[in-house]
Amino acid sequence: MHSDIAETHHSCKVEGATKCKVSKLEGLGTCDPICTIGELISWKPNDQLCQWRKFIVPKAASTDHKVSGFGFNCQDNKGLQLTRLVGNSTPKTIFCHDYKGGYLEDRFPKGVETDDIYTFFHWSAINIFIYFSHNIVSIPTLPWLNSAHRHGCKVLGTFITEFTDGEAAWREILKNEENFTAVINNLAEICCFFGFDGYLLNVENAIPPEHVPRLIDFVRLLTEKLHDLSPDFEVIWYDSVIEPTGKLDWQNKLCPLNRAFFDLCDGIFLNYCWSEKDLVESVTLADVRKHDVYVGVDVFGRGCHGGGGFNSCEAMKLIHKYGLSTAIFAPAWTFEKCPDGVDFLSREILFWNSIWPYLFIHGPATLPFTTSFCIGKGKSNFLEGNCIGTVWGCLTNQQYQPSACYSVGEERRKCKASCLEINTTESFSGGTCLKIVNNNKKQKLNDKMIRLFTCGFSCPGQISIDFTYKSDDEIQNPFALVLFVQEKTRIRKVFLVTQFFTEFLSQNHPAEGWRNEEEEEDRSEREKMNKMKKKKKKKKKKKKKKKKKKKKKNKNKKKNKKNKKKEEKKKEKKKEKKKKKKKKKKKKKKKKEKEKEEEEEQEQEQEEGGGGGGGGVAILGPATILGPAAILGPAAILGPAAMLGPELVPEVTYLHY
Repeated sequence: MHSDIAETHHSCKVEGATKCKVSKLEGLGTCDPICTIGELISWKPNDQLCQWRKFIVPKAASTDHKVSGFGFNCQDNKGLQLTRLVGNSTPKTIFCHDYKGGYLEDRFPKGVETDDIYTFFHWSAINIFIYFSHNIVSIPTLPWLNSAHRHGCKVLGTFITEFTDGEAAWREILKNEENFTAVINNLAEICCFFGFDGYLLNVENAIPPEHVPRLIDFVRLLTEKLHDLSPDFEVIWYDSVIEPTGKLDWQNKLCPLNRAFFDLCDGIFLNYCWSEKDLVESVTLADVRKHDVYVGVDVFGRGCHGGGGFNSCEAMKLIHKYGLSTAIFAPAWTFEKCPDGVDFLSREILFWNSIWPYLFIHGPATLPFTTSFCIGKGKSNFLEGNCIGTVWGCLTNQQYQPSACYSVGEERRKCKASCLEINTTESFSGGTCLKIVNNNKKQKLNDKMIRLFTCGFSCPGQISIDFTYKSDDEIQNPFALVLFVQEKTRIRKVFLVTQFFTEFLSQNHPAEGWRNEEEEEDRSEREKMNKMKKKKKKKKKKKKKKKKKKKKKNKNKKKNKKNKKKEEKKKEKKKEKKKKKKKKKKKKKKKKEKEKEEEEEQEQEQEEGGGGGGGGVAILGPATILGPAAILGPAAILGPAAMLGPELVPEVTYLHY
C-alpha cells in the first residue's frame, strides 16, 4: 500500500488495546498476527492459544443474483420493479480494513465494554473483506470474520513484506527449497485453521531480478495449493513489484509489467494513483477477466481521483463507468477522522449512501433466517426487549443487516418516502434495532414500502414468519410485511403479513416486481434477433430492389442497344436503298443518254444516205395504214423479214423488211 507509513508499523505491539475494558467473557485467547518470517516458517497449530476458533461462523450462502444499488434506498424507490443480475456478471467490491495498524478492540473475541468502536454494517454491498495490517501475516480477527461470513462475504488475510525487513524476509524464503515450501504450506494451513478464505499478497520491496521467476512460482504454487483445499479460496495480488526487473514500481493499472502475477492468481488490487486512461488500458488488457481487476480507492485520498473522503464517489463513478471491480481502502476513515462532537454513525451512513448507486447488492439465501438488525454495539444490551446489560461493543454479535441503505439527518428530512434508521436507544435483542420513519402521511403506497432485503430463499413447503415491532401510533402507522414469492423467472404470488392475518394479495403477478436477468437477456436477445431479422429483411429487400433496378436498367440498356442497332440497320438499309436508287437512276440516265446518242447517230446516217441506192426505212412519225403498204422505192433487204401484211396498227412500231 503506497503511503507514508513508518517502519514501526511492523511491530506486533498493539497500541490502545490495553485502554479498552475487555468483556467478562475472557479465557478464549486473543486474535493475533504473525510478525516475523521465522514465526511463519516454524508455525504449528495451537488450539490452547486460540480457543476462540470454536466460535468461528462458516461463510453463509448469499444470493446468486445481485441488484444495482441505485434504486435500493428510500430516495430512489421507484416501485417494486428491479432487475436481478447474475452474480458473476457484475463488478465486485473489496472492503480493505486498515485501521490504526489493526488488532485493537477487535482482537478480543467476545468484545469490549465500550461502544466507542468502529462498526461496519453495509455488508450487502461487499463481496470480499480483507483484514490489513503491517505485520507479515494478518490473520482476520474473530469479530470481523464472523460478521463478514454471516453476510455471505469472503474474508482474506494479508501476506505483506515491506522496506528492508521485506527484502530480508524474501532472502530467507528463497534461501532454500525447504523454507520456500514451508511458507506456502503454512500460509495454506493457517488459512484453514483460522477459517478465512485466502490472501492479499503485498510485496512492497524490491526483489533481485534473478529471483523474480521464483516469486512468480510462489504466487502460482500458493494459488494452486489454496484452490486444492477449496475452490472458493482466493489469492489477490497487489500492484507493487514488476516483472522482469523486480523493481517496486506501482503501475496503477493492469499492464504487461504486472500481468504475469495477475494471470496466476484470482485478481489484482490496483494502486490508487490511476487516471481514466489507466482504467481504459486495464479493461482492454483484462478482457473477460475485467471483474478480477480491483481498482484501488483510498478513502484517505492519497493520490486518488476525487481526493477521497466524502468525494470518494467521484472515483467510484468513474470505475463504475468502465465496469471494473473496486477495492475500497481504509473506509474506517469515517471513524478515525471523525471530529469531536460529530456522530460517527451519521458520517458512516452519509459516506456509504454517496457510493451506494455504484455498488451491487446481494442478500440472504439460507433458511432459517433471523435478525434483530443489531449493528454490534450499544449503550445497553437487550434480550427479548428487556435490558440485561450496559454499554458493550462486539462485531461477533452483529446481526444480519438490511440490503437497503440507512438514512440520516438532513437527507431523511428532505425525503418524501419512508426511511430506515438505526435506533440506538432500545432493541429487542442486542444494542440497536431498525427504525422505520414515516416522513409523509399522504405518501403513495410505493413510497410507504421499504425494501428490506433482496433474498434467495428456497421454500418448497410452508413458510413461517415471526416478527416483533413497536409503533407510536398503530392506527396512523400500521405495520405489515410484504412477501414476494418467485417461481421460475417471475413473481407469481404476493402475500401481506400483518400482526393479525396473512392476506394473499395476488397470483401470477403481471411482470411487476423483480425481473430475472436471464429473462431480461432472453427478451433482449429476442429483440436483438428480431431487430437483426428486420435489418436483414430490409437489407434483402433493398438488395432485391437494387438488383431489380439494375436488371431493369440492364434490360433497358440492352433494349436501347438493340433498338439502336435496329435503327442503325434501318438507317443503313435506307442509305443502301437510297444508294441503290441513286445508282439505278444514274444507270437509267446513262442508258437514256446512250439511246439518245444512238438516235442522233441514226439520224445523221439517214441524212447522209438521201432517196437513192441503199435501203433503209424512215420512221416519219405516227401513221395510219389504210390499205396495202406502198413501196415507195427500191429497198435494200438487210436481213430476213416476215411480211406482216396489211393490219391496223394503233401506233407506230418498227417495221422490218
